[in-house]
Amino acid sequence: MTKEELSERIGEIERKAWAVKRNAIAEYCFFNNGYNIGDIFCDHIGCVLIKEIAIHYDGLNSCCKYRGVELKKDGTAKKNNAERWAYQCNDIKSAKKN
Repeated sequence: MTKEELSERIGEIERKAWAVKRNAIAEYCFFNNGYNIGDIFCDHIGCVLIKEIAIHYDGLNSCCKYRGVELKKDGTAKKNNAERWAYQCNDIKSAKKN
């Protein structure tokens, strides 16, 4: 076996390990997700009407992230229909529980 072959083999093992790790993180995040598309999510910046849910991969700090239209305080969409990502780890409801 050459160094190049060893490098390729190690690379393949690392790619497989990352795929397994990524699946475990996604399973954890979706299991602990309390929101669905169409729900309103509020963080320290404001509230969004959720249009998309994805995973923010950050090791043990991984969480769901929500893309949606920013809402005004009265719950209606802002005039410019601006969208942004909001992260589950910044959920105001979770902060109030602690």
